[in-house]
Amino acid sequence: MARSLNLAEFLFPCQDASGDSYPTDSAGGVVEGDDSYRIITIGEGTAVGLGVRSHELGVAAQCARRLARAAGSGVYWSSVGFPDGRLRSAPAITSSAATFARIDVVILMIGITDTLRMTSRSSWRRLIAVTVDQLAGHLASDGQVLVAEIPPMDNAGSISRAARLASGHQARVLNRITREVVATRPRVSSVAFPASLHEGLRLPESRQSSYGRMYAEWGAALATAVTTQPISRPVPTPVATTATDAA
Repeated sequence: MARSLNLAEFLFPCQDASGDSYPTDSAGGVVEGDDSYRIITIGEGTAVGLGVRSHELGVAAQCARRLARAAGSGVYWSSVGFPDGRLRSAPAITSSAATFARIDVVILMIGITDTLRMTSRSSWRRLIAVTVDQLAGHLASDGQVLVAEIPPMDNAGSISRAARLASGHQARVLNRITREVVATRPRVSSVAFPASLHEGLRLPESRQSSYGRMYAEWGAALATAVTTQPISRPVPTPVATTATDAA
């Protein structure tokens, strides 16, 4: 059954049965540059580097590098996982205003585990609304909350066709609810899973390379979403020029 499957096995089946793996290096870094953005990815395993050996290959770092190139600025990035990978455990992270102090963009990556666990529609609607409202409340007036939509789960994993169809339907329902919720909130938006990755979820390659590629393309899509709603960058205070300086 789908609900007993771990995330790694669901997304990228492979020969070994090592289960979910996560990087052990620092879950944060910086892309050097001026007027730096500060971004954080939070949520389930995909937010914190599921399947790769280094956070530098995870979605937060990949998004940061694409954003730095697109915006011509630096980016500080970090990632934090929810305790059980489900939206119900979000308050353990989202209730801490200190975690989001000075953050410009929060990227919420959630829903695969909730899809596998068949979280009810009413619970998802309530929880996603509470979560994005709490996050937006921690940010500055021009801060953004991006919700990464759930991948097309009817086209992934090594489970039965019936289980894939059920999971795919559940994911589409939860995504629709998410879009309805964020549509009523001015600083919150959802970002579709990249179409280029829909078939790639079933590539018969190593888990490491599959996840690295997925995070690169997913990060690029998220970076594009950030740049479509530019955040005000600090304007340096002009330094007064004296007669001596002018000479």
